Amino acid sequence: MEKVIGYYEGYDEGNRLGRDRVRQLEFATTTHVLEPYLQSVENLLDIGAGTGAYAFYYAARGVRVTAADVTPGHVDAMRKRIAKERISGMTAELADATDLSRYADESFDTVLCLGPLYHLRTAENRQNCLKECMRVLKPGGVLATAYINRFFIAEYLIASGAKKPEAPWLSRVAEQGTFGADERDPFLSAAYFHTPGEAETELRFAGFDVREHVAVEGNGFVISDAVGKMSEEQYRIWTEHHFLVCREPSRLGSSNHGLIVARKTLA
Repeated sequence: MEKVIGYYEGYDEGNRLGRDRVRQLEFATTTHVLEPYLQSVENLLDIGAGTGAYAFYYAARGVRVTAADVTPGHVDAMRKRIAKERISGMTAELADATDLSRYADESFDTVLCLGPLYHLRTAENRQNCLKECMRVLKPGGVLATAYINRFFIAEYLIASGAKKPEAPWLSRVAEQGTFGADERDPFLSAAYFHTPGEAETELRFAGFDVREHVAVEGNGFVISDAVGKMSEEQYRIWTEHHFLVCREPSRLGSSNHGLIVARKTLA
């Protein structure tokens, strides 16, 4: 976890979702998909909140939000913004997604876990995270989780010039979902990359009822140059089209992020 914290302490997470139109689509798709599930939510835990993009969005809508992250710099940034903008009903706290013991059983209507799963390299840690999410959720509560697709990441790294197509790392990522510990990129060396089917299986194994599985960016990165050149009206039309097709299973394999919405079944 030290690698993850060190990486994010030096990374501009606050501007990531607004950096370009495809990354803006990540936020737009996630909030669009979650909209029908959060109509009557009173309190929400955003674990792995980063600098609070989703936390502040839902706090502005009147939801009581607890934003938690393992990176001290992220928590400090959120606390400063809360104070500066005098935001009521939102707190920012330091917490590890695998240990939510500071929160009582069945204390949240909704849990967002939109980052931790791809920073937990072992199946045991990912299950600990999901079990903790299950514990703090009220019966019938909603969990939203995100993962990074291992097939997308390999092709993206080659297309961007970050890595050359070499059998050792390609085989390792395809078969194990991880890069070696000697990987120089601190993000890649500390990350886990799911297949879409594996991501669903992990949630079901933890006891969740999977309701939706969405290709967050779809093929957006494939046509990122074209998307960047669209007029505002064209971008609106393309976004609406994406919302219509993002639940198509064949889209999952080419999307950077996958989003799974699940429920804690009623006792």
